[in-house]
Amino acid sequence: MGGTERMLMTLLRMKPPWKSIFLTYGTGTGTFDQEIKDLDGEIRTIPNPGSLSDHFQLFRTVKPAAVHAHTLFQSGIPLAAARAAGVPIRIAHAHTTADPSDKKGRFIYEKLMRASIALSATDYRACSSAAGNYLFAGKSFEVMPNLFDPKQFKRPPEAEVLRLKLKYGWTDKLVLGSVGRLTKVKNHAFMLDMLSELHKQGIKAVLLVVGDGDQLKTLRRKAEELSVAELVTFTGAVEDPSIYYHLMDVFLMPSLFEGLGIAALEAQASLTPVLGSEALQPEADLGGGLLYKLPLEAGSAIWAEKAISVATDSHKGTSDPVAVPPEEVLKHYYQLYRWKGGGHEQKTADYII
Repeated sequence: MGGTERMLMTLLRMKPPWKSIFLTYGTGTGTFDQEIKDLDGEIRTIPNPGSLSDHFQLFRTVKPAAVHAHTLFQSGIPLAAARAAGVPIRIAHAHTTADPSDKKGRFIYEKLMRASIALSATDYRACSSAAGNYLFAGKSFEVMPNLFDPKQFKRPPEAEVLRLKLKYGWTDKLVLGSVGRLTKVKNHAFMLDMLSELHKQGIKAVLLVVGDGDQLKTLRRKAEELSVAELVTFTGAVEDPSIYYHLMDVFLMPSLFEGLGIAALEAQASLTPVLGSEALQPEADLGGGLLYKLPLEAGSAIWAEKAISVATDSHKGTSDPVAVPPEEVLKHYYQLYRWKGGGHEQKTADYII
């Protein structure tokens, strides 16, 4: 349910002429699995993400036109296997500006994987300049606009928004929110600290957390410790988060690091103001006067104060946010996959993994 997954689903929903195969490294059921199958996509699973031989066997069997890897340093494995299997187009795509892992020996792994990517990739793409500089370390790359459909996030009927606010009892509350994986990187714990600050001041505020992840139990426990558990709503993973942006007065993104911040794009497209950390990249600003930044070092109390200011700022949204139309971004994929024309009659049997 992360930004990269939502981006790839937007691409699949546009029904490009190639056959899409999603390679995953897990045994569980994914949020989008059924929709992928409904849209004539395939899902293949390799239990061990470090297995060169399993990747090689898959690529030799399928013979894809391209392998497009989005998995940071691990991309070195599938790209090396794709090179050995004779896949002509091998793309490394950078989506973040730091590595969240603190495993021992990670430095050596990163060095080896960077070398593998440099040796194996034919194309280098990044969601932002900072993400590309981080993963590709001096190699030339192209910043590719993240694919999302702004029309999906336009305001729904007011009655629907009001119905949900009444359901949750939020008609007289300041609604703070987030959309994304519940991981340490997204810094949801900081949002709980902000909520606690507002609660202490007697401000009627709630926190809407859309998404799932390995931090859920930890966050629930912290909410209890701060005595704000009844003010927090965890929705779990949802296929379409668009309605939730319209329930929020302020979208929070106090991330420790971000390759871009695609949820920030979605919030701005929803005309919901965004309060984010300095980790948000310049490419995440759609230019509509809806993006506000603060350093995390300012602390949760200052962030809480700023959230109130952002929610009541009469100058917010001074112009319409401007996103690259999805049809224009799709052209990048045609170019990237060396696809001629745009008709479904061409190369319909070829696969992209």
